Amino acid sequence: MKYLAYKGYLGTVELDIEQDCLFGKLAFIRDLVTYEANTLSELKQEFQISVEEYLSSCEELGRTSPSADPFFSEENIVRLGKSIAELEETGGTIHDISEFDIFS
Repeated sequence: MKYLAYKGYLGTVELDIEQDCLFGKLAFIRDLVTYEANTLSELKQEFQISVEEYLSSCEELGRTSPSADPFFSEENIVRLGKSIAELEETGGTIHDISEFDIFS
């Protein structure tokens, strides 16, 4: 899965064929924050607006805005994807990946 990235937050990109639109949500946070658009360009904008509004609402509620979990940072997601691709080439499975393999 590919993710949008902005200010340390990742967001999903999904397609709703029945509604003829794109949608997503902020990934790896405890709150539910969603966004929707008709084009990929618009979805990227809506994602960034959603991150800004999320940070703003956290501030208004007196909550410290949670930073994205470093375990799920964009860099580590990319590394995980690369490790999975390497496993597929060699016939391995996801169970063959260790934490050391992902983050080394």
